[in-house]
Amino acid sequence: MKNFFKVFGIAALVAAIGFLTAACDLDAAYEKLNGVWDYGTFAVRFDNSNGVFSRIGSDSGWYEVQNHGNVKIGDRKFKDIVWHKSSKAGERWTCQELVWYTWNYTTHWVDCTITMSDDGNTIYTTSSAGTMTYKRQE
Repeated sequence: MKNFFKVFGIAALVAAIGFLTAACDLDAAYEKLNGVWDYGTFAVRFDNSNGVFSRIGSDSGWYEVQNHGNVKIGDRKFKDIVWHKSSKAGERWTCQELVWYTWNYTTHWVDCTITMSDDGNTIYTTSSAGTMTYKRQE
C-alpha cells in the first residue's frame, strides 16, 4: 500500500508539472499575439482570447459599418481565440472573426485561422472573407 501512495504521488507530481508547463506555453503563445496589429485601413488590439478594433480609418470598409452603427472602437473583431501547439514553425490560433456584408453593412461571425510569421512581426488571418495581412505596431 505504501508503494501505491509513492507511485500515485509521483504520478500526481508529473501531471502537475505537465499542467504548469502547458499553462506556461499557453501564456507565452498569447503574449506573442498580444498587442496592436495594423491592417492598414484599421488596427486591432489583441489581448489573450479577444481582438478589438483600436482604429478604423475613413478609407476602410469598416468605416461605413461604423457609420451604420454596427461596430465601434473597442468592439471585438476576433473572439474565442484558441492557441494550437504545433511542431511547425510559427504560431497558429483559431477563432471567430467579425466580417460584414457589403450590401447592408451588417456583421456576422465566421471561423478564422491566425498564423504568425517566423519573425513574429506579421500575422495572416484566413476566413471566408479571404486572407488578410497585419503588421505588428510598435
